[in-house]
Amino acid sequence: MSIERSQWEGAKAQGMNYRAVMRRAILPQALRRMVPPFVDRSFELTKTTALASSLAYAELLYQAMQVNSITFRPMEVYTTIALMYFIVLFAASNLMRVVEFRLARIG
Repeated sequence: MSIERSQWEGAKAQGMNYRAVMRRAILPQALRRMVPPFVDRSFELTKTTALASSLAYAELLYQAMQVNSITFRPMEVYTTIALMYFIVLFAASNLMRVVEFRLARIG
């Protein structure tokens, strides 16, 4: 829907069939437009539901409370948990930035 109608018409005017139009003209443009919102939504879901699809944020906090009850050092424990969470998201963010950059170079 976001690709201008003239792109479709131009590809058809060059004699391309539907599959060729989609593969060579429409999908490359659509993918470049879809990646940034997809990345944003992925991080939002990661932050609100689970960390790395296996370690839930609630589980992290539960484990932090367990360690805190043994060590009585809440500042260090919760800071460590926050740093772990940040490192995972920062690494994923950099990975997606590389993907976006490569997609931008292609087009």
